[in-house]
Amino acid sequence: MTYTTAPSCTPSGNRFNVVVEPFLRGPGLRFAEALSGQAIEQAFAERGGLFGQEDIFSRQVVLWAFLAQVLRDGKGTACASAVADIATCMRQTGGAVPSGDTGDYCRARAKLDLGALRRLVGQAAGQLDQKAPCDWPWHGPRAKLVDGFTFTMPDTAANQREFPQAKTQKPGMGLPLALLKLRGVEACTALHQCRPSDFRRGRRMGDHDHLVTWNRPERPEWMSEELHAHIPQAMTLRELKFDVLIPGCRTKTITVVTTLTDPVAYPKEDVAALFGCRWNAELDIRAIKQTPGLDHVRCKSPEMVRRELWVTLLAYNLIRGLTATAAAAHGKQPRQLGFTLACQTVLSSWMLSSTGACRDARGLWRLTLERIAANQVANRPGRIEPRVLKRRRHRYPLMTRPRQQLRKELCVT
Repeated sequence: MTYTTAPSCTPSGNRFNVVVEPFLRGPGLRFAEALSGQAIEQAFAERGGLFGQEDIFSRQVVLWAFLAQVLRDGKGTACASAVADIATCMRQTGGAVPSGDTGDYCRARAKLDLGALRRLVGQAAGQLDQKAPCDWPWHGPRAKLVDGFTFTMPDTAANQREFPQAKTQKPGMGLPLALLKLRGVEACTALHQCRPSDFRRGRRMGDHDHLVTWNRPERPEWMSEELHAHIPQAMTLRELKFDVLIPGCRTKTITVVTTLTDPVAYPKEDVAALFGCRWNAELDIRAIKQTPGLDHVRCKSPEMVRRELWVTLLAYNLIRGLTATAAAAHGKQPRQLGFTLACQTVLSSWMLSSTGACRDARGLWRLTLERIAANQVANRPGRIEPRVLKRRRHRYPLMTRPRQQLRKELCVT
């Protein structure tokens, strides 16, 4: 593996290299072109989103600080910490130092074009996917682990109108929710508990492995007629049943339905292994929600909620690119390396990389990759953990009435 030194680019410059340098997007590294400074500038330029090139809060400085916010374990998302970072960086690079007022920074964040941010998220993910070694994907096709999650946001009137809270909660007592839905091409999922399975019927492909035909049901109320019309009248699917053996636990039998109908290309054992990877989706969602803090965003308007969402996903993809680089450099799989340590590693050298103060960029890159590659997570297939807390803590009671009403009750007349 060859490590070369890239020219430094400070936040006062006119390029976005400062944004990606902390993520080791230097020449000589695998995935170095996953997202370049030039690509970021082009994305904003095409959307007319370039602003303040000579100002303190230029678009590259704002994006750099925004990414740093969401990477601080979800705790450093206050704008004051971002302004403090910018002040420190500007003092190191000889630029104009901003005051402690966060208003200018917040207004500059609102100028970041949402379409450009979404494009950068997809571009980073797509190029990483294309450059992945041929032995990384499952069975050739790009297997996608699909799941959905929700996150909460400040209970402002604008957020409530745009992202209504759950109908099961009383007005004024819940938080607005936003749902992300992902789509895949092929499907492999557990058979719904309400649908019976009879392996004596259908076309037998092997032991507890057969092809069945599912007919299109009546249109449910939530589905549009147009969408329902695009669903085929009948579909041929494959059902498999296998046992999950976990030492010390009772054997669990799982029935899976999939569109991967070719038993030669996709043997039963391989489909079972693929289904077992679903745990990774839970881990990825946990990483997105807990480490960058996407479980609860702090922006108070729908437009800024969306910006915080896409900047968080951009930071997540950049970190994943970093772990992929470390894995490729040290002959490991990306899934073997920890996500949280990669975030901490980037943050530990954030100022050095961004200000050009690092005297040995080559040595820093090598050390960073070695640290991330050495943090190999345990292989725990079929892991089962109870959703309980061991540590006892004093907690405030839950809110059972709207906040305004509780405030009135606390007022002394």
